[in-house]
Amino acid sequence: MSGTFKMTKLDCYTAKSTFISSIAALSVITVVFAVVSSLSLDTLLFTAMWYAVCSANNIFMISDKNNLNRLYASLSLTEKDFIRGRYLFFYVNYLTALATVVVIGVILAWATGTPLFIPGADSSFFLSFLLFTAAISVQIPICMRLPYSKAQFFVITIYVLLLAVLLIVARRWIIVPLPQIPVGEWGLNTFYMEKWMLNILYLIASAAVLAVSYPIALSCYRKRLA
Repeated sequence: MSGTFKMTKLDCYTAKSTFISSIAALSVITVVFAVVSSLSLDTLLFTAMWYAVCSANNIFMISDKNNLNRLYASLSLTEKDFIRGRYLFFYVNYLTALATVVVIGVILAWATGTPLFIPGADSSFFLSFLLFTAAISVQIPICMRLPYSKAQFFVITIYVLLLAVLLIVARRWIIVPLPQIPVGEWGLNTFYMEKWMLNILYLIASAAVLAVSYPIALSCYRKRLA
């Protein structure tokens, strides 16, 4: 696994030039959505998910622009290390975005005296994790197979779908009517499941999606190198 971590570290180093501007942009977006949603923790979680998918994808653009594939090939990294490291890089971005929005949410809650905790918050987190996993599980194989300039159409489609989900959660532009309760609690009521059962279901679904996506991404990468 050392090669996987080495690849992730390399991606983080490659993307560090945009890190500060990315966090600043996320902070502004988070404040806006937090205000319009009355500081909904659901909105904060889904903002982190959506933004992480968008910002982390820049690594493909940077790689193609600077022809970094030659650099990757010169390192002692296997193809599996490269693919696993790229997936892990996306999750690092997700956790960073999540930490950012939670900190901002706590600050806003303290400043406004608004409670941040909501019932079903943990289920909302696991649902956002599942949606994030599903998004990158489609996005990464596409970008592994096609140059970023050609993959942009598919990537933008994913962005639009995720943004639509975020707007639904924010409950300001109602595309599909949802009950005015937290998404996590809505899931519990809809499936008549205990909270821990629903959370495990989300994790199992995330693992299943990754299990399907990873070999496809590996195959796409090999075809591109061929």
